[in-house]
Amino acid sequence: MEKEIMSYIANYIQKNIKKNPKLAKEYQRESLNIDAAVILRDMRDDLEMSQKEFANYVGKPQSTIAKIIVR
Repeated sequence: MEKEIMSYIANYIQKNIKKNPKLAKEYQRESLNIDAAVILRDMRDDLEMSQKEFANYVGKPQSTIAKIIVR
């Protein structure tokens, strides 16, 4: 079922990208944002740090980390 939903979503996105080229750029940007968030979350998990500890580690406010890594 989950695979069918993902396939439907992918088809829907591709169909709409063809209709609206601006959507392709927005989709690509959001896809990169999601990839970056996953990498940061995995890195924080690997380091076994809280959001606050990780924020200090990377030199960013904890609120910024929370906005990027929504859990």
